[in-house]
Amino acid sequence: MSRPSSPACRATRPPASFDAVVGLQDLSEYYLPPFQQCARDSKAGSIMCSYNALNGTPACASAYLMRDILRDHWRWTDDHNYVTSDCNAVQDFLPEHQNFSRTPAEAAAAAYEAGTDTVCEVAAYPPLTDVVGAYNQSLLSEDTVDTALKRLYEGLARAGYFDPAEKDPYRSLAWSDVNTPEAQSLARQAATDGIVLLKNADTTLPLDLTNRTRHPPVLP
Repeated sequence: MSRPSSPACRATRPPASFDAVVGLQDLSEYYLPPFQQCARDSKAGSIMCSYNALNGTPACASAYLMRDILRDHWRWTDDHNYVTSDCNAVQDFLPEHQNFSRTPAEAAAAAYEAGTDTVCEVAAYPPLTDVVGAYNQSLLSEDTVDTALKRLYEGLARAGYFDPAEKDPYRSLAWSDVNTPEAQSLARQAATDGIVLLKNADTTLPLDLTNRTRHPPVLP
């Protein structure tokens, strides 16, 4: 199952407190179209929300991104479509990072109620997302938990997780199938094919910066 990662103005892992302040025009015309292609047109099975915040709200707590845009506007609503957080992204809601939620339970509720269906975590970096605490404190509804579980189990079923082992060729894959010479060759070819070279017509490069103007040059 394909999973496009971290839509909408992603920051790299540090700093976790990064807040991308982006206008609606830039968001709709520049940042979101690649993910629209993945979700709406290419029918990706799952989406990963990112670490950073967008206009003051963590991406994994953004009902605007995960409900209004992803599910309602792009109609990404198949039964198996689920959203997962980037690893430990929900932990970043806490005061020491984004200061969006006070406790792990409040962070869990904010993520799930906004549309996150499962949380990726690294056990070596507590505190972990407190889903049980969120439910016991009535911060997280049973309907929300049921919806998330239905999406996840539908995805597992479609991926063949519950099929007999003999009917699933992927279960026979081992570490020996990872990083093979064939895979390395394919990765090298993809990198080579992706290189874009500029034609240095009329010796445009290097740029002459002695008489700089306010308008950037346009290379041929």
